[in-house]
Amino acid sequence: MNQGSFRCDRQFVYILTDGTSVKVGRAKNILSRIKVIQCGCPRQIKPVCGFGPIDRRDAASFETELHRAMKSRRIGGEWFDCPLESVLAAAFLRAFWFCGITCERVIFANEYAELVRLAYSRELACRNKSHDDHDLKVDECKRLLSCFDSHAVLS
Repeated sequence: MNQGSFRCDRQFVYILTDGTSVKVGRAKNILSRIKVIQCGCPRQIKPVCGFGPIDRRDAASFETELHRAMKSRRIGGEWFDCPLESVLAAAFLRAFWFCGITCERVIFANEYAELVRLAYSRELACRNKSHDDHDLKVDECKRLLSCFDSHAVLS
């Protein structure tokens, strides 16, 4: 298997919330997935955490285990009506003990929020500076946010 296809076989298992329900799924790029889900949801989708990047098969097993753990609280598809703390507890328990998954990174929403805040403050700080400086700051922000994209993490 060449390295390019190895990278494509890596995913994150993510936990999202719309403020009332919790979604557990998997994707190569969490930010892109949130945009797709947001189109069909009247409430704002927010990331809670992501596990990965991990092998696609491990991600599928991990996601299945989480869905099984919460099956009595399923409200449709990958959406569940249960406390966020319960979902996180189930996720950590299954990721590290049952599935034996070793994640390169667990990303929490507070980290995501901090990265977005940092990107915004850097955008404001460089509005009056040269175009080159602005491009460098944008590239730095993209690098920081790349932890939500398995391709970027592995490059």
